[in-house]
Amino acid sequence: FIAAQPSLEVAPNPASDEVTLRLSTPNPDRLELTVVDMFGRPVEGVWEAFTNSSVTLRYTVASLPPGVYFVRCVGSSGVTVEKFTVAR
Repeated sequence: FIAAQPSLEVAPNPASDEVTLRLSTPNPDRLELTVVDMFGRPVEGVWEAFTNSSVTLRYTVASLPPGVYFVRCVGSSGVTVEKFTVAR
């Protein structure tokens, strides 16, 4: 049996002010989210989300310089990474 990893969608992409993160898991889970730059350096601290099946979060990117970023989502069933771009 292989558990399904958390699902993560980031929109809009590219973004200028804010992105919406749509997270879903097959089972209730506590997820840790980290936004990192293209070199893997965290640009913000880790934050947590709790989900029974899906949750939608908003993340402000207005203070980030234009460039490529990744959202890393770690749950009990695995790790999911999604790329997004900040453009102005």
